[in-house]
Amino acid sequence: MESIVINELGSIDISEELIEKIILFEMIKNDKIIIPCTKNGNIFKNKDFMKTKDSSGVVFTSFTDEGLLIEINYIAIFGKSLKKSAENIFNKIIDRFIKMGIKPPIKIIANIRGIISDNIASRDIKLIWHKGLIEVEKL
Repeated sequence: MESIVINELGSIDISEELIEKIILFEMIKNDKIIIPCTKNGNIFKNKDFMKTKDSSGVVFTSFTDEGLLIEINYIAIFGKSLKKSAENIFNKIIDRFIKMGIKPPIKIIANIRGIISDNIASRDIKLIWHKGLIEVEKL
């Protein structure tokens, strides 16, 4: 557990599991842009959101000396710009952190596990947000 809400009144410790749930919830809310999936590309069923204790392999977080690192897995929707959809979800995650008074992550990595149209076409693309810039890498 890490103290990530700190002000003159004290600090609040928030568990990684709760942070992962918050991020997963933001991903689920944006299902017109992306579809959350596991590391292996299995689609996360929205009905399982409240049943699971963790983020079921969709979201991974870790704390470093510099701050919070986030890694998310999703399937992109055919016809949508990969960079724009990633930028959109990155901004929504950062906005959620700011609204909650939590220090935003220093880096967000999006692993695009496929592109869905009628079928899922396998793609392994990594988009990395760091200091407002997005880099593209092949997995």
